[in-house]
Amino acid sequence: MSASADSGEQCDGINDDGASAAALASSLPPIHPKISPPCRTFQALLVLRAQFPQQCGFCVPVLLRHQLYAMGDADKTQTDREIEVMLSRAELRQIRLPLSEGDMAVVFTQDLLAAMRSQFQAYRQLASSPPPPLDAASFEQLATWLDERVFRFHSHFNIAKDDMHSLLEEFLGDAHGDKVDAVVSLLFRLGFLKAVDSTKYGWTLPRLGAFVGWLTKGRNELLTRFRRCRFKEILELEVRQKPLKQSQLGMAFHIQDLVGRGTLHRIPTTSGDLLRLAGEVQNRQMTWA
Repeated sequence: MSASADSGEQCDGINDDGASAAALASSLPPIHPKISPPCRTFQALLVLRAQFPQQCGFCVPVLLRHQLYAMGDADKTQTDREIEVMLSRAELRQIRLPLSEGDMAVVFTQDLLAAMRSQFQAYRQLASSPPPPLDAASFEQLATWLDERVFRFHSHFNIAKDDMHSLLEEFLGDAHGDKVDAVVSLLFRLGFLKAVDSTKYGWTLPRLGAFVGWLTKGRNELLTRFRRCRFKEILELEVRQKPLKQSQLGMAFHIQDLVGRGTLHRIPTTSGDLLRLAGEVQNRQMTWA
């Protein structure tokens, strides 16, 4: 099942910023569900993945878990349940963002592994880089092993150092067990592993700081527009017509972010969907009462 075919059936409440999700998805590798037919949340993730702005140059489409709550009539409890199932099947990986407790990113495991392969190839071509402890064929085996032996049984965004080292010893075998630290260092240099504390590693992404910067600045810029409006509300169509200056993530991404977080409310009107600051919804209801 191709991503372009899946995302052709769009979920309500998400638009295309001038290009269909199917067209955007056609330039991405297809994502194949491990269970067919895929659940509604899987389909919604494909829509968000297709809309992720590839022009920002990020290594992998990063999706925010709460963006799914803004997808039409999505049920939060059912959405969370389906995400947990996909995490347990290693279809998704969860990445903790250094923001508020509720800001959790998810990426498709297939996208993550493809980014690892790409980063490894780029690393090998850098003359200033120390020689990697694995050749291309061995790194391909490592990517497959991470999928089958690590991600499938360790779905959390952190992993104990002892567990990671034991698993790497299993992968490398007795003849190459002395390369464990070198492989860990390689994953650090590629940008996919970080130290959480003295006992844990955390999974991360290259240039995650840039993504977080765009996310934070885009949120602030968009919310400033609403706070400057008399009634703290703007038609969604009008919002989309003026691009953001401080974020490369695109207007669609930020609208889904703020609606999913509950910071903005999307209200159907005869003129199109209206976006309103969350506090203003309650204030307006009190005024009407």
